[in-house]
Amino acid sequence: MQLRHGNKRADGRMVDIPNYNMQNDASHSNTKNFIAGAIKHPGAETAAAKRAGVSTHAYMEEHKHDSGTAGKRARLGLTLSKLAKK
Repeated sequence: MQLRHGNKRADGRMVDIPNYNMQNDASHSNTKNFIAGAIKHPGAETAAAKRAGVSTHAYMEEHKHDSGTAGKRARLGLTLSKLAKK
């Protein structure tokens, strides 16, 4: 029986299949660049910061508590900037 990470797939669902192989699982086909797929409009935050005349990081810090799209993009951008440091 070949189960990895206990009986859970990467997406958290339980698996009770003997000889389960994560490499054959369709949910793992594009996990290498999954963050790139989460970004709907690459460069939108940079363009907004440029229009405001501030740096991208300053723009994100300024708008991180906003509701709506600007706030969502700012929070995601700040989170992703932390990942790059690891």
